[in-house]
Amino acid sequence: ICLFIGGDPSPACTADTGFGFKGGIDELSIYHCAIRSAEVTSIFNAGIAGKLKQNATINTSSSVSIWQGEGNANDTRGANNGAFAANTYAAGKVGQAFSLDGTDDSVDMGLVQSTQIFSLEAWVSPLSAVNDPINQELIIGDGVTSIVVRKIGGVDRPVFQYRDSTLNAFEQTIGTNAIPLNTFTHLAGTYDGVTLR
Repeated sequence: ICLFIGGDPSPACTADTGFGFKGGIDELSIYHCAIRSAEVTSIFNAGIAGKLKQNATINTSSSVSIWQGEGNANDTRGANNGAFAANTYAAGKVGQAFSLDGTDDSVDMGLVQSTQIFSLEAWVSPLSAVNDPINQELIIGDGVTSIVVRKIGGVDRPVFQYRDSTLNAFEQTIGTNAIPLNTFTHLAGTYDGVTLR
């Protein structure tokens, strides 16, 4: 997939453009497995120490890429280094985080290998409510297979969405809680080949 963090400025990768996220995104990871709820809890509990520095019980060998936002867009796990023209960083959940203005900032990760079973997770801190014309702001993905913040019933909620090109099917799961402003919240989405969680 053509992968972006914080927005998608490239119609070459997807028909959708925009979706600018305003705020901080930190410790973003992609896994080629459906991480279990105990692993998500372990990452959450690692908190400010970070999943790589603390005793987070997660199989990091299944991680494809980890972007920590520590002053660069480098992939600390794989070879998917990003291009971040704005090159702006702020205090994150763990060290620094990508700081995005919601207008024209995004991190272009290029083409990242995808599989039918995968997980996405990150710490996010929105600075403002969703105000995109289609009521959606991209955290990570290509606008189709992604984690987004979407305004639903006047509330900004996390949405994990996936398009199975083999079946030409689109699925999504919507978080039950609103994402608060100005504080880091951990979001994770997994797909085991059958069910989105």
